Amino acid sequence: MQEYDKRLPEDMLETWRDWRESFLKEELWKSYAREQMGYLVESGAFSRDTLRWPDSENAKGTEEIEKYIDVRFSWLDNYLRDLSEQ
Repeated sequence: MQEYDKRLPEDMLETWRDWRESFLKEELWKSYAREQMGYLVESGAFSRDTLRWPDSENAKGTEEIEKYIDVRFSWLDNYLRDLSEQ
């Protein structure tokens, strides 16, 4: 695509930045993860799953997914910025 559309990387970066300013904010997604984890724990689904599959290595908190959100968003920020600078 880049071969045919030289402006594509800049367009992608512009779209990404628009999304980052609106719905792709780390804290929004972390909050959603915490909300969903709360639902799973309070409903008993988390406990049932852990009992049924004890080797699933279920984590009781959202620390891992929150770290993933930080790392992935940062990677995408840098990737799209670097791509547009080539």
